[in-house]
Amino acid sequence: MTFTIQGELPSLNEIIDACKRRRGKWNAYSTMKEKETKRILQEFMVQGVRPPSIYRPVRINFRWISGSLKKDLDNIAAGKKFILDAMVKGGILKNDTQEQVKGFSDSFELDRTNPRIEVEVMNA
Repeated sequence: MTFTIQGELPSLNEIIDACKRRRGKWNAYSTMKEKETKRILQEFMVQGVRPPSIYRPVRINFRWISGSLKKDLDNIAAGKKFILDAMVKGGILKNDTQEQVKGFSDSFELDRTNPRIEVEVMNA
């Protein structure tokens, strides 16, 4: 299974900044996570990504295609948290624990006109 998420996700620095602005249950991070999860779920619908009939352990390849070279790679890859949470919420993964997700690989590229994340999910 493969799918693409258009644009970029919040970086680790943006996530940390949102967490620092904590004010009750609906802090800035909660709002960020809800917004990004909804956006990713919409991508699933548009691309026809459907839950599997049987859940099997998976490995996931992330291809991070950024619009600039300004962010550190580890900051970019932090966006996988949003992707995995959306995959669980959308029924693509049973859960995002080590029982279900056996590993990741990340690759990074530059495309100034079309930043995106390409995700490939394979049986482990």
